[in-house]
Amino acid sequence: MTVALSAGPDRAILTAVGAIASLTTADVPAALLTRARHVHVSSYFLLERSLGPGLAAVLSRARAAGAVTSLDTNWDPAQRWGDSRLRAAFGEADLLLPNEAEALHLSGEPTLADAIQALNGSGSRLAVKLDPRGALSVDGPRRHRVQLPEVKAVPTLRPRAHWPARRPSARPGRAFRRRGGLHDTGRGDVGRDG
Repeated sequence: MTVALSAGPDRAILTAVGAIASLTTADVPAALLTRARHVHVSSYFLLERSLGPGLAAVLSRARAAGAVTSLDTNWDPAQRWGDSRLRAAFGEADLLLPNEAEALHLSGEPTLADAIQALNGSGSRLAVKLDPRGALSVDGPRRHRVQLPEVKAVPTLRPRAHWPARRPSARPGRAFRRRGGLHDTGRGDVGRDG
């Protein structure tokens, strides 16, 4: 299970690792890789010890079978930012999908321009997520920047004054009876008017 927490420009994504930490290349059926059109791996650092040792080989087999491969490492909670196994996986990924902060850490470079140059050298295309500033696509010497459209937030809940008037039939255990609508049958289930 994953819970996303957001406050202003900062966010945290908390994941209960569960079975994720036990996923290995032996769990990835070879026949499935030969039929796949796209193989995407995310949260590398949650899989680093289990799938990490064989990930480059899995991506390589998928590519050899004609699939497009992509890798979104996400944040490294240990702040080690990978090793030679991750670099090998970069070489087998057609597309890397870091956000700006991840790109800086993964490359070890101080600026986004330097990070792009370093990560682009792995042979993968990049799609760097720039949060509210959009995204940057990098494919060799070609760059394409996309700005996000302005979005007006709309409340998801109406104020109480706009809720339907309370009626006795709307008490718990009962529901409004509307022609063609759902209603409480009184047996603990829901029926349809009709």
